[in-house]
Amino acid sequence: MRDLNPSLIFEKGLLKGGPFLSIIEWLVFDSPEQRTDLKAPQQDDISALIYCYRAFLAPKDFFVTLQTIKSKKQDPINASKRLIQFLRRWVLCCTKDFTNAFFKEVISFVESESKDEANFFKLQFIRRGTLNKASKKSENQLPSFGQINATDFAEQLTMLEFEHFQAVNSTEFLRKNWSSEQKDVLAPHLTFLSHNFNKISYWVATEILEGHQYGLKNQVELVRKFVQIAEYLFSINNYLNLMEILSGLTHCSIQRYKSLWEAVPVKVKSTIEELSDYMKPNQNYHNYRELEYSKSLPIFPYVAIYLRDITFGYDGNSDYLDDKKDQVNFEKIRIIGTRIARLLSFGVVNYKFTARPDIQQYLTQLSYLDDETLYQRSLELEPLRVSSVVSMDSSSPSDSNSQLLREPSGSSDLSSEDASDESDVRIGTALSDPDLDLSLANYGNSSPLATSKDPLLWSRRDVQAWLENLGETIMIDAFSDITGAQLLEITHDQLISLGLSKIGHRIKFMQNVQQLRMAHLRTKPHESWNAMEVLMWLDVHDLPLLKTDFLKAHINGRQLLQLCSADLMKIGVSKISDRKKILHRLKMMEGSLLSTDAGATGGALASTGEMVASRRLGPASAAGVPGNVAGGGGVSRRRAHQNSPRPTPPATSPRGPRGGPLPGPRSHPPPASS
Repeated sequence: MRDLNPSLIFEKGLLKGGPFLSIIEWLVFDSPEQRTDLKAPQQDDISALIYCYRAFLAPKDFFVTLQTIKSKKQDPINASKRLIQFLRRWVLCCTKDFTNAFFKEVISFVESESKDEANFFKLQFIRRGTLNKASKKSENQLPSFGQINATDFAEQLTMLEFEHFQAVNSTEFLRKNWSSEQKDVLAPHLTFLSHNFNKISYWVATEILEGHQYGLKNQVELVRKFVQIAEYLFSINNYLNLMEILSGLTHCSIQRYKSLWEAVPVKVKSTIEELSDYMKPNQNYHNYRELEYSKSLPIFPYVAIYLRDITFGYDGNSDYLDDKKDQVNFEKIRIIGTRIARLLSFGVVNYKFTARPDIQQYLTQLSYLDDETLYQRSLELEPLRVSSVVSMDSSSPSDSNSQLLREPSGSSDLSSEDASDESDVRIGTALSDPDLDLSLANYGNSSPLATSKDPLLWSRRDVQAWLENLGETIMIDAFSDITGAQLLEITHDQLISLGLSKIGHRIKFMQNVQQLRMAHLRTKPHESWNAMEVLMWLDVHDLPLLKTDFLKAHINGRQLLQLCSADLMKIGVSKISDRKKILHRLKMMEGSLLSTDAGATGGALASTGEMVASRRLGPASAAGVPGNVAGGGGVSRRRAHQNSPRPTPPATSPRGPRGGPLPGPRSHPPPASS
């Protein structure tokens, strides 16, 4: 039997790579009957091609290429049918790829092939003219925040930002355009979401602080109202705007405001902690991915996580399989394309709310203080409390009334005062630079050292706020130039030079630093740890004497997970007890991977080569997911549903870094259908 596309490379029946034109021919035209040893091209692969082809060809050139390949096929009728099916999917997935003139050209081609099929394309062309009509602005006087109830505010905020989300073009993801210097031009809608994320977060913090002029009771009511908004956003599956509100509530200027939180009811603080628990990055945002997968459309996802996944897809995989650059790495296209396809598929179903132009106009005209001014305003309202050194582990886990107050600074400020672009500080940086771990790292953690972002990204002010929350205000001046990255690498000798003369004090301080190190390591999949993070892992597990041997061997996270006793001996770990301890810890890490459900394995897409092939882990039993929250009626805890069944992802799903399938929403339609 004649082989089709002999230049293509297959692995376990799936396309791995080859010349780009051969990849197009296989996915669009070739039938599985002609290659019984290979699996048929999957819909996810076809979607990946549609969303990523522009890395190689412009839309018109792609269309011409498709026509050229069709003309060379031996069965013209079947080739025409397959090409039209592909064009239907292309038009539905990426309408913005087609200018009016180009669209008419496609219609003419389809009409020459099949007049019946041309009707579908004509209908899509007509619908294009009815989309994105500008709404009329209200000439009425705009309402104040106090005049807008929580439900109306949440719905109008959702409509305003979801419209931009639906307008995102697949080209905004190519080559990480959202983080380029020309992001305003190349990724305008992702950039808007980034800026608006910052604006809403800063505005929430500003409203709470400026509410001081009307008394503490007014500030408490503002916090209560923002929590009601967050609850409603959670109930309608709007996780991006939920993160905006939580980010404002946990901004360092608000977190340190102890007199306010002491007045906030326990139930309100508990709700914040429960909502935040879903967004913490532990196990690669396992809780959030589980939650998202369990919901039906409409869903407004937390976009930054997908940008992070796509970034790992770009950075962790080569473009070609050979040095001559003839063999395109289709695995990379599959990884990136399936994440883009899933993200954009959330825009298929719209929210059915009634537009309130006056509220939407109010939302576009919010005024807020910048990051530095917010912090200074917070210090004016509640100056630093200079106190003697207190025990760092004196807090009781059961003290739920003050738990929220013990979380350090942070909010989601990923760049803070050290940022090079103040317009993109905090969450916006998460959207514009997903190489960095995202906001609200370990948020909602029960530890008194819970942090609202990766400690590695802390600014100097974040470190100072952390010290303040620990009661270490007398050390703030000594640590005035210490950033989060420096704090994670601090040693006993450096503490002595900073003025911590008592050994007991240094030991307790280092215990808290160890917790911060663990908090940082939990924000990344083990496989993606670099060599320095492996050394940090050794510190956390009281193996600092082995750091020199591991550093010489340049052991990264992927290599760490593959170590055996013989490997450890080669590295220089001579003591049996040390080898046993490391292997025991690695076994525990392996157990955590196996217990991580498929929903948590969709991101941080590292290399698809040796690491992925060597760690094919199937989905384990799923953690339960919560039910909906109706109209601010509270958030149901996950443990109440821990026995709830979860749909099993299809066996053909693309796989993440540890082999787990990338999830799709339940009751979720594909981006397009024939």
